[in-house]
Amino acid sequence: MTTPTQRTIEIGAWITLGTVLLYAAGWSYAYHWFGYFNLGVIHLGLPTEYHLMYGSWIMRDYWWFFLMLFVFASFIWLLRPGPMPWLRWWILPLLVMAFMLVYSLGEKSAGHDFDQHKEQGFDRYPWTRVWLTPDVKADPALANLAEDLAAGRYRLLVQSQTSLFLIKPVPKPRDKANMTAGELPQSSPRIPTVQVSLGQIKAARHIPVNPGIGHRTEKTNL
Repeated sequence: MTTPTQRTIEIGAWITLGTVLLYAAGWSYAYHWFGYFNLGVIHLGLPTEYHLMYGSWIMRDYWWFFLMLFVFASFIWLLRPGPMPWLRWWILPLLVMAFMLVYSLGEKSAGHDFDQHKEQGFDRYPWTRVWLTPDVKADPALANLAEDLAAGRYRLLVQSQTSLFLIKPVPKPRDKANMTAGELPQSSPRIPTVQVSLGQIKAARHIPVNPGIGHRTEKTNL
């Protein structure tokens, strides 16, 4: 017979496992989402709570699946006949399958959201005007971008503790029938990203956007 202490330990173990899986799903989402912009999760230094937030988005996208999984696990746990020593041999394979599943769901959600944002021109991200310091002339790459940055032709993707990461949405690819001679189709789904160090910024202005009633709003400032 299970004692109250044992039951409390079991409940705590299930909550811990659920939190770890939620974090893994959110990490997978962030990894694949920022991968579309050629950015690494470690390089951005996202806080832990952001991964949990991304994981909650995945639960919202696939709530029906997680609900069925919760009901099934609760049914097995509450109606188990007694000690099941054979279960220990299945714990590791089941955990591996669970992590692979949430990783796959994170990848799928990130891909779906990226396609949706790209279709809308990333209009949920604010246009940002950035004026660079005079010493950026020593960096040819930034010097060539200075005019576009000051004109507000880039959207702010994410701000870390050291840099701004800006994107310039590309126009929708045209059908082959409407392409001009010599024009190459856009086969890569990735979006080029410009990284500007905060130390190279003299001033910046974010032009507000109306989030509307879309799927979700992405404005991440660390």
